[in-house]
Amino acid sequence: MIGVVDVERVDRGDVAAGGDPPEVELDNADAVYEYYRTHRQPVVAAKGAYALLDLRYRPRVRFSSGARRAVRDLVRSGRPVVVVANHLTHSDQYVLAATAWRTPLRRVIGYTRVLAKDELFVDPAQRRKIDVMGGYPGLPREGPRSSRGCGRGPSHDGRLCRKDLSGRQSRDLSGGDVQRG
Repeated sequence: MIGVVDVERVDRGDVAAGGDPPEVELDNADAVYEYYRTHRQPVVAAKGAYALLDLRYRPRVRFSSGARRAVRDLVRSGRPVVVVANHLTHSDQYVLAATAWRTPLRRVIGYTRVLAKDELFVDPAQRRKIDVMGGYPGLPREGPRSSRGCGRGPSHDGRLCRKDLSGRQSRDLSGGDVQRG
């Protein structure tokens, strides 16, 4: 899968971000978001990773009448595009990446932002792969989960309640970088 791309030898884009990435922790949120505000995907590696995922998953992509052209025109316009997709299994994000390769979104691969769970950034090798794919961590803003605060039942895994998209830093990072490319 993504591991086929040798990200050890690829310019990870860290130069623009000012060196080594900071630890992804709630106490370090300001440094994390500042790092990802300037971090850039290595375009060639990103395109290669998305292409490999396409070869592996081979998603079928269908558009309703006129929709492909509308997406293509929107991407060509240079205006920010936000794609939102919910996924249920551990491999859905790979299928979504493969899908982008088969659509007019291919043009912006290497210039994208993908919100990812903060715990995916703990292992350095996995973090490099996620960075190649355009991932940035969504850090929790609140204390322990409760069924009232998260909209999830009390049987959830007890991790912190995520309020990523309502968090100002996360919103500024994704929105601002979409505009800047």
